[in-house]
Amino acid sequence: MPWFSWTGITPDGSNKKGVLNASSPEQLHTMLLARGIAVLAYKETGKHAISRWQWQVQSSQTTLLYFFENSHLLLSSGMRLAQAIDILTQQAHGSLRTQLEAISQCIHQGLPLHQALKQSGLCTSPIILAIIQSAEQTGTLPQTLLTLHPIVTGKQIGR
Repeated sequence: MPWFSWTGITPDGSNKKGVLNASSPEQLHTMLLARGIAVLAYKETGKHAISRWQWQVQSSQTTLLYFFENSHLLLSSGMRLAQAIDILTQQAHGSLRTQLEAISQCIHQGLPLHQALKQSGLCTSPIILAIIQSAEQTGTLPQTLLTLHPIVTGKQIGR
């Protein structure tokens, strides 16, 4: 299925934008209308970050970066966390799929993301987990996930 970049508007006049996977423009419109968003414009973007990297990654650092970047993209499009994790899980293979299934199960049981990441073993860094916990509490999770890149790669300021 192709990916569509879209812009839309809600009944209260708020502008929204994002990226969704849909079988057709009609399905894209239907999916967004179900979320209360009327599509103003869309463009088929072909491959997206989710299919950009191979799922079977060789390092935990790359896995974390992949997870954070793609979660950011899905959450920024207005998707709920549980749905975003489920989509990532459906696309995954091997050990990453196992970890994402564990995260998904935790999220569906009502645990916050930082606890799900810790329990699954995908992330055990106390600093990263504390940052994610803070982002969950302040409502800044999508933006925060994108800013974790320097911490994961060890290139934070002052190092």
